[in-house]
Amino acid sequence: MIKKGLKNFLVNLKYLFTPLGALSLGVVLGLSALISGTAAEIKTLSDKVVEITGDMEIDYDALKESVFGAVRSLDWTQPFSALKTLLSVEWLSSTFNSCIGSLVSGGDSYVDRITLAVDVALGGIKVHFTVFVLWSVLGLFGGCFLTKFLIRRNMARRAWWKYFLATFVESLLGSLFAVFVVRFQFLWEAGGILSALCALVLISLGSLIEAHILHGWKKVDSRKILNPKNIFTLMAVNLIIFAIAIAVIIILFVALNAAAALFLSVAIIEIMFIVCSMNAESYVKSVAEQEAEANECPSAADTEIRD
Repeated sequence: MIKKGLKNFLVNLKYLFTPLGALSLGVVLGLSALISGTAAEIKTLSDKVVEITGDMEIDYDALKESVFGAVRSLDWTQPFSALKTLLSVEWLSSTFNSCIGSLVSGGDSYVDRITLAVDVALGGIKVHFTVFVLWSVLGLFGGCFLTKFLIRRNMARRAWWKYFLATFVESLLGSLFAVFVVRFQFLWEAGGILSALCALVLISLGSLIEAHILHGWKKVDSRKILNPKNIFTLMAVNLIIFAIAIAVIIILFVALNAAAALFLSVAIIEIMFIVCSMNAESYVKSVAEQEAEANECPSAADTEIRD
């Protein structure tokens, strides 16, 4: 099972560009909406500031330089913190007001109106950012489902009606797992390592039970599938795959820039979880096929003898 599980992971890495492409497409579509929307909101804000300060003599080139200087002064070594500051009403309104106040006298009379304009602009930017997040999430989950479809076709193809059977079995096993957790709560209170070990054993056992129902029912003796050796072997192969994936991700972050490493890591993690979730089905299906071939061979031999 270990050899087959590792082979499943390495072979299915050929689908790496499926989740990567779907996520990239979602991010690009989201960025196009975010950038164009943000640019429109900034232009609207600039026009509003010009309208508010229309009766004042202001050097707008100097104002623009002053605002950009304030933006550049943020600590961009911490990009998330800098963006959070940049997109806050307090910082933007105080920056506009202080920049105007440094260029002309009497700028304090426009504070409330400029703050309101900044608030409206930020509201629009937040809407466009939400669209960006939605597109990115759609790309992430779309790539995950497409990758899962391709990997399942390669590892453990099954009839469409078994999807409903799998859903029922997973719900039943999930309920039994919850009952077990409540009934034997002392196991989880005993310590983190014991809790994690119990969870891994139960998850591996549940995966083998589901795989046997879907692919080995009336084809393979349940004792050949549901035994301690297979449970711990399935745990071991999934942990090995997890360790390999983590090692590759660390190498990516060392060798590449953060953005490229992040995108590739997401694709590898998706494939890792999909393969680990299907290793039990792949194993049971292979055993069932071996049993079927073994049962056919004696029949063929008997036919030859009779002839």
